Amino acid sequence: MGLISAAVEASFAANAAAFGEAATYHRGETSLEVTAIPVTAAWAAEDLDGGLTLTSEAQPFLIAVAELAELTSPIVPARGDYLVFA
Repeated sequence: MGLISAAVEASFAANAAAFGEAATYHRGETSLEVTAIPVTAAWAAEDLDGGLTLTSEAQPFLIAVAELAELTSPIVPARGDYLVFA
């Protein structure tokens, strides 16, 4: 493992320990216990005349790929996958 990979892995582990939430990841009949790290994402768009501002918020989560290894390929979120928090 390279130096950068080790640093990213250590940072992810520290964030998971500090901010992670227990959750169950579901795909079809398969369910896995995972640690999900909540991330806040917000966007704002303003029209050029300054009369209208649109804002949007989302609640994405980070999950270590290793925790999803039991899923069939691909090991990325698929349509219909969902999380249930404890």
